[in-house]
Order: sequence, then structure tokens, then C-alpha cells
Amino acid sequence: SIDIQEEIKRIVPVIEGLRGRAPWISVDTRNSKTMQAALKAGANAINDISALSHDPDSVSVVAEANVPIFFMHSQGTPQTMQKNPIYNNVVEDIFEYLNQRIYYFETHRIDANMLVCDPGIGFGKTLEHNCLILRNIKRFHDLGLPILLGTSRKSFIAALSH
Repeated sequence: SIDIQEEIKRIVPVIEGLRGRAPWISVDTRNSKTMQAALKAGANAINDISALSHDPDSVSVVAEANVPIFFMHSQGTPQTMQKNPIYNNVVEDIFEYLNQRIYYFETHRIDANMLVCDPGIGFGKTLEHNCLILRNIKRFHDLGLPILLGTSRKSFIAALSH
């Protein structure tokens, strides 16, 4: 984890360089100050693996900006999430978490049309959990939102190919 000022220093020049060249520029951060700097630099979407729960100020930043927010389920912190993740029912537990976040966003003036949910493949899940999510992905359609499914984690793909 890097310092917020360092995070801003690294991403702002990249976003400024992309502005006008890409229709969508999404910033991946859990920090409201980074979100603000990225939006000012030209980002037009936010991707937060903490579903706006890491930084209490991030929900107001996203509400005010009225940009798409990709929000993800993860269990634990980035440092601990892969150490024995446990669920009662992985699909239903994640569904309920995402549903609660949607309610939270709506009560904090975030337009439902700006929401995209991500069940968080590989973020606090075992290979078995990931497979259950993929097999039951249709369950997440009941949230009524677009679904982002990021499966680019090499360890997940490698484990499936054995």
C-alpha cells in the first residue's frame, strides 16, 4: 500500500496524458483524495475494490461527481484476503453484501444508473469460491445492475487450466 500523495503523483500525469484520447478513463483507488485528483485530471469512472467502504469520504466524492462507480466485493484487506477466506454460502453472502452496498449508495445520493457491481473473483476467495461464483453468475442479475467480472488474476486462470 502506498501513501495517498504518492498514489496521486503516479496517476494524475497518466490520466492527463490519456484525457481526450480514450472515451473512458477509470481510476482504481480506495482513497477519496485520489478519486478527487483523478476526476479533476480527467478520469470519468471510479473502480473501488472496497465498494466505497475504505474511506468514508469517498461516497460523497462519487455522489457529487455523478460518474460510474465499479464496486467490488472483497473479504479482508489486500494483505490478508487470501488467508483462509470463509463463507456460509459464497454466492448468497456476496449477493447480500452487494445488495447492502447498493442500498447504502442510494441513501447517499449515488444514482443507481451509475452503479456496476463486481463479485470480486480472486479477492478473498478460494478457487472453489471463484468457480461457484462463475457457475452462479446469473444470481447477480437479480441486483438489477450491470456486472463486471474481472477474471484476469493469473493464479486463478492457471489453477483452472490444470
